Amino acid sequence: MACLSWPEGRCLWATAAYAQLLGMPTQELQGKLLQNYLSPCDWNSWLCELERLASAQQSGTSLQTPLTFAHQQRIQTQLIAQTHQHKVCAIVVVPLHNLSLVDAMKMLKDSDPRLRRYAAATSESIIFFRHGRIFDANPAAIALTGYPLSQLVDRPVLHLLPHVLRASAQPMVEQGTSNAQETRLLHHSGQELHVEVTVHLLPEDGDVIGLMVLRDITERKRAEAEMHFLAFHDPLTRLPNRQGLMRQLRQVLQSAEQCQRPAAVLYVDLDRFKDVNDSLGHDAGDKLLVEAARRLRSKVHPTTS
Repeated sequence: MACLSWPEGRCLWATAAYAQLLGMPTQELQGKLLQNYLSPCDWNSWLCELERLASAQQSGTSLQTPLTFAHQQRIQTQLIAQTHQHKVCAIVVVPLHNLSLVDAMKMLKDSDPRLRRYAAATSESIIFFRHGRIFDANPAAIALTGYPLSQLVDRPVLHLLPHVLRASAQPMVEQGTSNAQETRLLHHSGQELHVEVTVHLLPEDGDVIGLMVLRDITERKRAEAEMHFLAFHDPLTRLPNRQGLMRQLRQVLQSAEQCQRPAAVLYVDLDRFKDVNDSLGHDAGDKLLVEAARRLRSKVHPTTS
């Protein structure tokens, strides 16, 4: 069996037997969208049946239909809707080969322990919350946040975000997310980490369990910032390159025109720089440029690039 978020169609968790029917390892299946591992024809067939079930808008509503898995296996499958606030938020998929409907419903009832076991095994950081408060977290989430589990339990889940982001993140916690969203995580040390967050809401005996799945993207954001910086700065001296200079110059001239005040450009040259390169080598020339840049930077306003 497997649980798919809806309407996104992302695999929240799956058993090894289900993954085998699709010809994929379980770890590759989890977190992927249906259309990423079904053929276009099979995807359209699945989507039609899933939409038919989702239109019922009632938790526990089920539908039996044949679906095509890997190697053109046509298998009678039980689809079971899970709702939150009268909207289908997830669909449990249970292929019924060698399995009765009674067995399928029992597997659905046992889905929460399965989800916990998946959370413990996955490298994804998963935080469980109910009514906005954390009641469990997997080892990956404990490592990411820096909090021991005892300090996470009963903590408002929004307190994992910086104070200025909590109000805007409230709808995400209350309604779930259809796509991963970028935000910042407040680490136990006080440091802020860039993360991608997805929130899934799953019904549980008339209540709702929230799953906050976090992925650390700090290194990616740092690399993106560095690439943007290098587009306008010299990698050696870290001073603006020609493109960066022209961008700053346009801003200065525009500001000068609006304020009706003069603007000036100071041209600085390094005499006999070629002689340093020729006699002492390019490494010495680089060191000279870096030191000249440091001295220039020390003589201008700190906000000037």
